[in-house]
Amino acid sequence: MAEHRPGYCTWYRMIDRCENPNSHAYKDYGARGIKVCREWHSFESFIRDMGNPKGLTIERINNDLGYSKDNCKWATMKEQSRNRRSNRIVTYNGESLSIIEWSERFGIAHDCLSYRLKKWGVCDASFKKEVHSVTTPSHVVRKIKELLSAGYSYSKIQSAAHTSLSVISKVKKGIHPSQRSA
Repeated sequence: MAEHRPGYCTWYRMIDRCENPNSHAYKDYGARGIKVCREWHSFESFIRDMGNPKGLTIERINNDLGYSKDNCKWATMKEQSRNRRSNRIVTYNGESLSIIEWSERFGIAHDCLSYRLKKWGVCDASFKKEVHSVTTPSHVVRKIKELLSAGYSYSKIQSAAHTSLSVISKVKKGIHPSQRSA
């Protein structure tokens, strides 16, 4: 039976998100006009064209085009996470990368770089490794403490207090945000 063969679930979910309006993912695929090529409506044709590397996921090279042999490849989850429409792409010195890729390249924490870009913009964030002295106002620290004690998640606190995850983490550890962690 095909449904027990390697790659079947990948193939089935690909068809479902592109063609089933009742699929939870349809809004991000079928509703955007993302289609599966005619040949790939056959599981055997899909496997013939793509093979089935274990541990990898199907990825569209161009997110605005559909699923076909020319626009798909197998990718790791890490690679896939870097090829999302929601990623913020930043161009610096003529090179365009996602914020996570810039943060890895320059050894700056992702949330720190995001904060710098939000506060100062691309030119002023400068992608430097130096620590900028940023003072977190005491009312923000109080709000973070209140939200932490009320059991809010880091992401909700980040939105409510308009601050970075590293600041929240320092407050939780009892370190004032302007101090460096040991």
